[in-house]
Amino acid sequence: MKTIAIRDILDHKVDLDALAFQVKLDIYNDRLDVPDEYLGPYGFIVYVIRDGDSVLYVGKSSRSVVNRLLEHLGMGGNWRKYVPDRVGEFILDHRPESLDWQVDLMTINDCASYIRQQFPMFVNWDVDTAEQAMIETYRPDLNVQYNRDLTP
Repeated sequence: MKTIAIRDILDHKVDLDALAFQVKLDIYNDRLDVPDEYLGPYGFIVYVIRDGDSVLYVGKSSRSVVNRLLEHLGMGGNWRKYVPDRVGEFILDHRPESLDWQVDLMTINDCASYIRQQFPMFVNWDVDTAEQAMIETYRPDLNVQYNRDLTP
């Protein structure tokens, strides 16, 4: 797992190639058998936006997680360019404090204990299972899908 600040994403201080290399090196050193489709192009597939210990949102991306975060903020993607979504609006509405919120970038193996806790009978995992397990564990207010404790 790698943790970055929202400020670093907005200031383009995140070196995606270096992060990807480190993830692949960690996987090699741990001798983990991780299919490439679980890594995404930069190694991370699940992200957790939090303010300290308070988890605000769990998301996933099969592309660059950093680019997906920029899409939330309305700074990427063609189909909703310049229009922040609900997560992005929440971040923007809470500036400048939100600039110091953390984003945990996670691989499927980083999510393994959460998956085992939520779905002990599962033997095959994918990105959707990882995201669902994280949401069911933390129940973040900004997540609608898989969040059984969502308040209207």
